[in-house]
Amino acid sequence: MGGLTMNLKKFLYGLLSATLVVSSVTPVFAAETVTTTSSQIQISSEEVTISLSDTSILVNGESASTDNNDAVYTSHDIIYYEDKDTYDSGNAYGEGTAEDKHSSEEALKHTVVNITKPGTYRISGQLSYGQIFVNVGKDEADKVTLILDHVDINCSVAPAVFFYQVYECDADATVETATNQVDTSNAGARVIIADDSVNHVTGSYVARIYKDTTEQKKLHKYDGAFYSRMSMEIDGETKGNGVLNITSDNEGLDTELHLTINGGKINIQSSDDGINVNEDGISVFTMNDGYLNIYAGNGSEGDGIDSNGWNVINGGTVISLANPKSMDGGIDSDMGSTINGGTVIGAGNMYDPLEDDSKQLFMFLQLAEKTDQLLVVTDEKDNPVFAYDFPNDYTYISFSTPTLTEGTYHVYKGGTIKGTETDGFYNTITSYLEGTKLHHGGTSTNQNMGMMTPPQDGNGPSFSTDGTPPEIPDNAQMPNQGQSQPTPPEGIGNGERPTPPEGMTNGEPPTPPEGMANGGGFGGPQGMQSSSETENYDFVLSASNKGFTNVSSTTATGNTASTTPSGTTTNTVGTTSFSDVKGDSWYAQAVTFCKNKGLMGGTSSTTFSPSAPVTREMFATILYRLAGSPNVTTSTSFTDVKNESAYYYKAVSWANQSGITKGISSNAFGIGQSITVQDAVVMLERYGKGGDLTQVENVSSTSTSPATRAQIAALLMQYCNN
Repeated sequence: MGGLTMNLKKFLYGLLSATLVVSSVTPVFAAETVTTTSSQIQISSEEVTISLSDTSILVNGESASTDNNDAVYTSHDIIYYEDKDTYDSGNAYGEGTAEDKHSSEEALKHTVVNITKPGTYRISGQLSYGQIFVNVGKDEADKVTLILDHVDINCSVAPAVFFYQVYECDADATVETATNQVDTSNAGARVIIADDSVNHVTGSYVARIYKDTTEQKKLHKYDGAFYSRMSMEIDGETKGNGVLNITSDNEGLDTELHLTINGGKINIQSSDDGINVNEDGISVFTMNDGYLNIYAGNGSEGDGIDSNGWNVINGGTVISLANPKSMDGGIDSDMGSTINGGTVIGAGNMYDPLEDDSKQLFMFLQLAEKTDQLLVVTDEKDNPVFAYDFPNDYTYISFSTPTLTEGTYHVYKGGTIKGTETDGFYNTITSYLEGTKLHHGGTSTNQNMGMMTPPQDGNGPSFSTDGTPPEIPDNAQMPNQGQSQPTPPEGIGNGERPTPPEGMTNGEPPTPPEGMANGGGFGGPQGMQSSSETENYDFVLSASNKGFTNVSSTTATGNTASTTPSGTTTNTVGTTSFSDVKGDSWYAQAVTFCKNKGLMGGTSSTTFSPSAPVTREMFATILYRLAGSPNVTTSTSFTDVKNESAYYYKAVSWANQSGITKGISSNAFGIGQSITVQDAVVMLERYGKGGDLTQVENVSSTSTSPATRAQIAALLMQYCNN
């Protein structure tokens, strides 16, 4: 959002009146004549009951009013993205594509339950096409509390539960005053999950709609199935055992400012981010208690939790899984994530640093190959202390539990486990046998540099229990049997170790981004260290490095261990490698290097696809992660980089803002186009602020040819020079 220092109260309220006037927003509402038949419901300190059904809406046992002056009334006026491209004036309507549009007939099927006065509303029943829409006006400081008590509501054109206008408890926040410690106890949007209830909220989204002017300023854009434009709190009732299931064809649970969860059990399945709090540099997601289980894998991309400000986890249980097919993280933030308590598991194919001022210890594991297997962490005597069974293929996992203490740990993959399990996490472990022991491979980058191939369309999988390898772009050619091997960049011969850039020696890591220390990885900080060069299986965790990361990879000899809580161990021998990377190929060393350093992953657990091309946006994302995923405050002028939810949006905007890329023209970056060796070298040199890539200076014969994954691996190894 432009102008981050503006007074948020002006932003949230300045253009809106206390009551929505249908005529003022006609282009985005499905409207019909309103009949004034008021039941004159008066709000008191007592709960108001709202019973939903497809045939009638009851308020305190009586038919709901259709008078918009009442505290609760029904209508068919709903904000949605219409099936058109322009207003009658000829001005552009919005940024939506065909899949974002809805017909007026579809919109009019929805019954909207409007709440216009503060108070407490206990809602129950089923509504196949409908929406709970809360709009009490800008000046009302009292709360609207929704108690969800066996609610089942579906909205196919917009958020199913929508706090449109309520009191904002932190309306004066600016970037200059922002902090990760926020008090949302006075938030105007409050949700309570009733005891012993199971609730289902299935919703959609509203793509960006412009105001009817030539300036194309935003009028509406709401990405989540459960949405609040102001800060929101969610809690359980007395027992805290109520369940809220959120299913979305875009993002799941969203607020435009802060979100605090104090209790209840929340399950989210989404096609993009599971949770998003989206005010840049200001928003805070806080978890104090309760249970949160997120799977953001129903579409083509998505973080589990995505905060454009901070994440703060003080208690409860959080299991947050990113999309397994994209470069996204389980716990993502622009300003930092702090863990002070609770049980926390985040998994994905990208890692965002956890803060070293966290009060609770945590571990981060980067796997050499993606896995959907059981992962077990034991203490030094091989007593299991943590176990999680991946439901999909992931490369990165971070976790924290209250019982995690300073000491030495071992990590195992696979095996047989007995205990009590919920959503993949083992609350208790009674025995564990026959796992493959993983060795400590050095410290990590703190950023994902894997060249995963993002999907090229938005058709995500159904909610499955097994992972699938990343897809290759439509223009990628997988190497077939008998196909010629990729040509190395000129200056790099078969089997040659590249000459290091000027000012560096072999084995010396590059200078890390400002504010970060070398830790043996690609610009990453110090992580948990192996206790000695020979004790490769020891992961040493201490309070002094609880905020950093480590890399875990299968040993070269593939040691396999059978472990039990009593600590008995036996070893066997095996091997691991990519089946399409021959040991004597010119790029084998580079592939091994990039895999071990987390720079490039495989296209599956057994293949690397050395001949497949790399797109321009994928390479920009690599450099963005290398730089520490800095906060991006400006957009780009590239006309093909407008989708803010695309995985590459921030990376390309940052690269353009930093002078690393100028695009293929003055207004196009070249999304979907393969990057050439020449362009990759230019971008690396610009990122390295004049770094000399001498061994690829003579690239004229391949400069206009798409760079293959093997060639990019060689360039990255040379740049990193290890």
